[in-house]
Amino acid sequence: MLGCASGLFGQSASAPEAAVSARAQERWDALMAGDVDKAYTYISPAGRIGMTLAIYRGRVNPQYWRKIKVKEAVCKPEVCEVVLDLDFSVDGMALKTLVNETWIFDSGKWWFVYKG
Repeated sequence: MLGCASGLFGQSASAPEAAVSARAQERWDALMAGDVDKAYTYISPAGRIGMTLAIYRGRVNPQYWRKIKVKEAVCKPEVCEVVLDLDFSVDGMALKTLVNETWIFDSGKWWFVYKG
């Protein structure tokens, strides 16, 4: 089984978790910087078919987010569940929550599954 995972992802069995964690953090770093256009490029190709960049821009509002960090990624072949710690503020109150995301492996890359 480990050999199959290694062949699928091109490295060790931990490679999918590391790769998807990096991509998830990159996407959120773009969102935190207000670069919604860049964050959009992480959405799966199938997800972008049904949602234009203009629509995505209208759905995303990063003004409340303060900090986010990947907590863990749990992967099966071609699908990863990523959990992130999000710090945000509303009406001056500092709050924390967990964000759960699904990522899929397609055409050699990890893609965010937008469920908006």
